This record gives sequence, structure tokens and C-alpha cells, in this order.
Amino acid sequence: KLKGLGILLSDLNESFTCSQGPGGQNVNKVATAVWLRHAPSGLDVKAQSHRTQMENRISARRRLRELYKKQELGLENKADRKALKIKRNKDRAARRRRQKERVDVAEDGTSAADGTDNDDDDDEADDEGGDDDDDEVKSPVPLSARQKQLLAAQQALRALEAGNLTDGSAGGGGE
Repeated sequence: KLKGLGILLSDLNESFTCSQGPGGQNVNKVATAVWLRHAPSGLDVKAQSHRTQMENRISARRRLRELYKKQELGLENKADRKALKIKRNKDRAARRRRQKERVDVAEDGTSAADGTDNDDDDDEADDEGGDDDDDEVKSPVPLSARQKQLLAAQQALRALEAGNLTDGSAGGGGE
């Protein structure tokens, strides 16, 4: 498989050292780790995950083949394709989430981004410089039912203090 990529065995420099990690007495006494270098491309690979030198030689050549495909030929390997697929799925989920937020915001009439009212009813009056005496507070995020209740109570209290309402007409919260 290396020859198919244009890698000649004569271009490989292979050296053996003692491995590190698990493997017992064998990895401490026998040179089982393989250091493989492809001279023309300058790619280095070290394999030491197996107990035997032969398994590490095979592993090093596989890893060199994948590294050569990726760096010299620009081809993707299986791990790169999997990572790209995960990234695309995350991006798709984020787009769907943003789209759903836009739909929810459009239904509520408030924009989560800038706190402006998306209803076109009041825009013309605002453009003409008309005074809006309503005390509606525009929130950057949609309000919960409890928050809307508290806001209505605050507005009623302000209106009551201003003398616009009587005690019995401050509606909306006598539960």
C-alpha cells in the first residue's frame, strides 16, 4: 500500500528503541518501539502501543501512510471525515435552534437580539414622532407569565400613583 502512494521502502529510515508504558519486562528489555522516518517528505512516526516489534512496525507504517495521505496528498482519512460529519451536525443543530428562536420571537412580537418590537402596528406612529404614553417595557428576551404579571402590576401601580386609575379599576392581579 505504501508503494501505491509512491513511498519506496528504501526511502524509509527505521530505528528501534525501548517502549514506555505497560507491557511488563518485555518492553523494558527489548527494543519494541519503532521510529519511522520518510526522508523525502520529512514525516516522522513513532509506534509503541504494542508488545512486539513486528506489530509496532505494522502500526508505524499504517500511521505513516495516513499521515502522508493527509499532509502530502491532501486526502482525508476516516477520522477527519468523522470529525467533519460531527461538525456539520452541530452546525445544522445550531441553525435549527436559531431558526426556532426566530419563529418563537416572531410569535411573541419582541426581538431577542435588540429588544425592539417586531409588530408593524406601532412603527408608523413612532416614525411620525408621536408621543407614546404607554409604560410598556420592552424586554430583550421573551417574558414568562409571572414576569408579565409583575410588569402589569407595576404599570397599574404607576398609573394609580399618577391618579389615572381608581382603587377598583387597577385590574389584572387580584388572585
